[in-house]
Amino acid sequence: MPILNFKICSPICAAQCILTQGLVCRPKIIFGEREGIARCFTPPRQRRIATVTIDRPNHKSTSVIARLLMFACLIACAGLPSLFAQAAAERAAPKPISDLGQKAIRRMILGNAFVRHAFGFQPFVRPPVTSDSWLGGSGNWNTAASWSLGTIPGSGNDALITTASSTVQLNVNGAINNLTIGSTDVLNLNNDNVLTIDGSTITNSNKTGTGGITFSSVGNNTDLIIGSSAVTLTGGGIVTMGTNTNNRIYGAVAADVLTNANNTIQGSGQIGANQMGLVNESAGIIDANQSAGALTIFTSNGTTNSGTLEATAGGNLILKNDTFTNTGGAILASGTNSVVTLANPIIVGGTLNTSSGGLIQASGNPTLNGVTNSGTYQLPNNNDTTIIGTITNSGTIQQNSVGNLTDLILVART
Repeated sequence: MPILNFKICSPICAAQCILTQGLVCRPKIIFGEREGIARCFTPPRQRRIATVTIDRPNHKSTSVIARLLMFACLIACAGLPSLFAQAAAERAAPKPISDLGQKAIRRMILGNAFVRHAFGFQPFVRPPVTSDSWLGGSGNWNTAASWSLGTIPGSGNDALITTASSTVQLNVNGAINNLTIGSTDVLNLNNDNVLTIDGSTITNSNKTGTGGITFSSVGNNTDLIIGSSAVTLTGGGIVTMGTNTNNRIYGAVAADVLTNANNTIQGSGQIGANQMGLVNESAGIIDANQSAGALTIFTSNGTTNSGTLEATAGGNLILKNDTFTNTGGAILASGTNSVVTLANPIIVGGTLNTSSGGLIQASGNPTLNGVTNSGTYQLPNNNDTTIIGTITNSGTIQQNSVGNLTDLILVART
């Protein structure tokens, strides 16, 4: 009996051929990818091609076998639409970019992460910072004609006030890259105004009188904001924070750090405002010298002092909370009614000293860890001090209870 071989593209085709041509399959039907198999209607990854070997039928069995085969093929194929629908539903839906991812993209675009394009241009390059110089004389910050670029400096500009004997009044809120103050020039922050430094440097060279940067709050917050992760105050000048406690220097975020390389920061106000780290280097001085209001250092991620933190001329310097790493540094109260108040900080290393009637005083329960006391340290009534490890005392420690517990708590260093 002659044998016929042919290729089909689906089980349905096999059934149709059997019904229309009166052919019946041999015992085996082979699905596979052999002999140059033709395409079928299924997706590429799910194709199944049938090679069927047939011969002439026994007419008595043709009808029954054909119907059974057709029925089986129809059942198999009926499930295909649901299978495809399930596969489509199981495909991973696109996920939105996370906040972290969006920040990374912005940094790539604004920073230097995009290198030169293959065609020779740079599609995403941060515009270069340009200098905008004050043209001289006294005047208001927002007078565009007084600046060399003819516009008020912004975050893409370094602001230079270096023309001799110029005084500029910050009478609006501003944001700049770097700031430079000449040796005879002054920038005064008027009451209720804010200047943000988005760059890395404040150069203040004016060390005469009240110096090159002054604050003039009369009750409203008057702020110098550290707007980048690390800003250095240099130039050897003086920053005067006035007589009001609402004069403030702090960070745009808690992780921002101000490094005072060699300036004297003096007056009343707040440094840190619980939103900045502080480094006071060996040539740096922070001086609470106004009796009208305290100067508070309240940082969020630590203060490192290798210079001088002091109260003079009847002022009150408050070191509040946080850890003050004072190794190589001095904390000093000098002059009658001059007080350094330790309001629950941890002081690590360095020296506590007083002179000419000054006093270092506990408030709450500060911690002294490995310090040297060379002055007068006082525990007022109902206040404590915790001492960790060794304290080297060549001065006086006074416990001034008048009826309440006033404790010196000794803790072994672990």
